[in-house]
Amino acid sequence: MTSLKHILFVFTSVVFISCGRNPQETEPAEMFDPAFLKSIEISTVAMQNVEQQLRLTGKVDYDHDRLIRYISLVSGRVVSTHFHLGDRVAQGQTMAVIRSAELSEMEAERKSLEAEIAILQRELESVQSMYRDNLASQRELLEAQGQLKQAEASLEKVRINLSLYGSSGSDGTFIIKSPISGFVVDRDITAGMQIVAESDEPLFVVADISRVWVIANVYAGDLAFVKVGMPVDIRTSAYPGEVFGGKIDVMSQVFDPEEHVLKARIVMPNDNLRLKPEMAVDLTLHDIYEKRTPAILSKSLIFDNNRHFVVKQTADGYVITEVTLYAQTNGLSYISSGLEAGDKVVVKDNLLMYSKLKMSEL
Repeated sequence: MTSLKHILFVFTSVVFISCGRNPQETEPAEMFDPAFLKSIEISTVAMQNVEQQLRLTGKVDYDHDRLIRYISLVSGRVVSTHFHLGDRVAQGQTMAVIRSAELSEMEAERKSLEAEIAILQRELESVQSMYRDNLASQRELLEAQGQLKQAEASLEKVRINLSLYGSSGSDGTFIIKSPISGFVVDRDITAGMQIVAESDEPLFVVADISRVWVIANVYAGDLAFVKVGMPVDIRTSAYPGEVFGGKIDVMSQVFDPEEHVLKARIVMPNDNLRLKPEMAVDLTLHDIYEKRTPAILSKSLIFDNNRHFVVKQTADGYVITEVTLYAQTNGLSYISSGLEAGDKVVVKDNLLMYSKLKMSEL
């Protein structure tokens, strides 16, 4: 009977010790096959500033400061056109030839004003000479100067209007010239059509796309994150794996009434013309905070039962350690508790180790 009691006491003690074991207790490295341990990867925890990212969608747009919608200042009839949609044109290049009574009148007015100015200049010289000889009053001198200045101002106005056109000869036709260098992105002009002065619809649109805008859609929930000056990575399916770098230059202050988003503008150089207007893009915004936390590779994390764990290497072996996640971005996880700088965590085959360690705790 005494022996039976002794056996029961020893058994109960063993069960008690086994049940009271700490689940976070370090397991000796010998519980894993040496060949397996050679295949795992270990990463050292380091302190880093927290970086967060935000992904947005958007599109490439024209730089509206380099987009000209040509609207005729005069009425007339189109004699011929010299461009097609999509053509690359140079500033001053002939776009169309028109016949316009208004332009003919302006040309006649220019010639008349030039002749009038020549007469007024001679009259002023005569009055100036007479004024020096006390034969003309100061009032007469001022009147002669005023008449000349008025005629010169009228001539300058006519010349500015005519500068958009060039005479193609004595047949009364005039040339419409491209106001800038770029590509023809819209066209509404054909030979024989009648054009109306200051119409709502442009005759053609020329865009210089050596610089473009990338417009990002910012939803209300992301406003606190997005700021002017933030660096942006831009990706498009047209160039897989390639990243275009930029920064936010302008943030709209009014929501788009149709899309219900704010528009953020990134000005991008485009000398190689690879970014095309209306091209869809994906954008990644980066923000770095002054807060420093332990950082590990995200693939070190194990998510189990709505909690995060890592397999940590210690001097005696390996242990499961629960961690609290602060933020994740770009393959990194920032830890608010559970790890310190210098700790070593398993990166490769950590899930296998976690499973075996967890089973050993049961």
